[in-house]
Amino acid sequence: ENEHIRQILAMFFPYYVNLKNSDCKQGNRDLVAACLMPCLRTVAYASADSPFCNVNITNFAMFILSLLTEESMKSKLSKESVKSSADVFQVHQDVAFDVLFEIEANMGSEDILPFCRVLAILTINPNDQPNIKQYKLLVGRIIRKVKRKKYRLRGRSSETAKAHRG
Repeated sequence: ENEHIRQILAMFFPYYVNLKNSDCKQGNRDLVAACLMPCLRTVAYASADSPFCNVNITNFAMFILSLLTEESMKSKLSKESVKSSADVFQVHQDVAFDVLFEIEANMGSEDILPFCRVLAILTINPNDQPNIKQYKLLVGRIIRKVKRKKYRLRGRSSETAKAHRG
């Protein structure tokens, strides 16, 4: 690994994410947020010969989330703590929905396991009941699909065993 490049990027990304556009809005933060899921997909679905297969998806997600919520975390210590914690929750909730939809859409693939690790690091707002209901709905659908798949696999394995005996 090239330590020099790593150091440069460690300094560049926080600056880039916090750079405000001409309207004094967090334009670059929005760009980085929009890139998160495509980057997570690239890492999760990387082939064995890809350099991305060696990336720890949990550490990567934690790094990007820290970039997206860093300003909010700083202001959390100030008077704006209610708004800033809402911002942190919003970033995590957006990622949680994206990850859950990705898992549901690709249930047949073992490549979704890294997304489960990403889910484990996300924090959702316990007071946001509509979103919690949506999470429960999505997780319930995913669990039902996993159970059906497991049941079908069990049925096939017993049929295969009977065919080998007979």
